[in-house]
Amino acid sequence: MVVTHLLRGDKIMTVAEIMRTILVTVPMDYTIGHAREIMKKKYIRHLLVMEGSQLVGVITDRDIRTHLSPRIDTLSESIQDKATLETKIHHAMTRNPITVSPDTTIAGAANLILKYKIGCLPVIDRDGFTIGIVTDADFLRHLAQEDKEKEKE
Repeated sequence: MVVTHLLRGDKIMTVAEIMRTILVTVPMDYTIGHAREIMKKKYIRHLLVMEGSQLVGVITDRDIRTHLSPRIDTLSESIQDKATLETKIHHAMTRNPITVSPDTTIAGAANLILKYKIGCLPVIDRDGFTIGIVTDADFLRHLAQEDKEKEKE
């Protein structure tokens, strides 16, 4: 499937119009247990991993589930299972994630998510700073909002 364009009126929309700018970031030396708790509290699935002001990776809820013992939070949990919570993020994260600029078209960003089977794209400005994130949920939210607006007409 290839997305060719998403328009608002006659204007091709860009990532800047749907990205989230309140970012939740973590340093590389946090544990996956800590990242898991942040995701639960914030109701999010992606954390941007930073080294100073530089984006170095993304860690997802799926990355965390892959690296945790399947017995975590069960009656059969052991000390060894709990130890998996202490794994450092840098062992589980995706390094050098695919990124987009705020001027990337929504269709272009959607095609990257589909092509690489990823759930988010960090948004990087011309100076190399991370200024946002766009997720698969943001695309769905945008489409649902557009549908609501059409129903009102």
